[in-house]
Amino acid sequence: MKIISANNVKGGSGKSTLIQELAVCSSKAGAKVAIIDYDSQGSITQWGKDRENDTPVIIPAFGKQLLEFVKQAEKKEYDYLFIDTKGSDDPTGYEAMQYADLVIVPTRARKKDIFPARAIIEASGKLKKDLVFVLNHTPPKLRSDIEERAKSLSSYGTLCPVRIGIRVDYQDADDMGLSVTELNPNGKAALEVSNLWKWIVKHLNKNNPSL
Repeated sequence: MKIISANNVKGGSGKSTLIQELAVCSSKAGAKVAIIDYDSQGSITQWGKDRENDTPVIIPAFGKQLLEFVKQAEKKEYDYLFIDTKGSDDPTGYEAMQYADLVIVPTRARKKDIFPARAIIEASGKLKKDLVFVLNHTPPKLRSDIEERAKSLSSYGTLCPVRIGIRVDYQDADDMGLSVTELNPNGKAALEVSNLWKWIVKHLNKNNPSL
């Protein structure tokens, strides 16, 4: 089982939506998938209640011992376990990082959003975790200064080449308990998410040759 957490101390980075989208992508590819909702807002838990599909499995866990849920997931032999975390500098986020094989750091492509990730960077260094920065809510073209700031994140982890744009499909899908690949399979948002998941799988395989 591979564990992927989404972390950012700044709220509104798009963690929950990205976790939902990636979990559905992996499930549609035939994997056995679960999401641990470790965010006090419970956004993914509500999304799950709005779904008609019973996959991925969603496990509300905020305020409980994360390790117990991870052990249960291992026993049930999930292929991927996604963990959504609180959008603040909170111990629960670092707890999720502790168990993760890969830590995704979604960040909006704005000057004031990129470097709040520094707290995550410092924690990942102590925990020796693999960080992947994903630019989220991106306009069609980034200003040169934002582009340079984003590239500087490569000094602390891997800057994912796949960017997630500002698209109505993400909001509409979330409101209906769907993913963009379910709502509009041929849309640009669905293509972005599919490409992001393919890249993440390759990244995991590259860093774990035994997979």
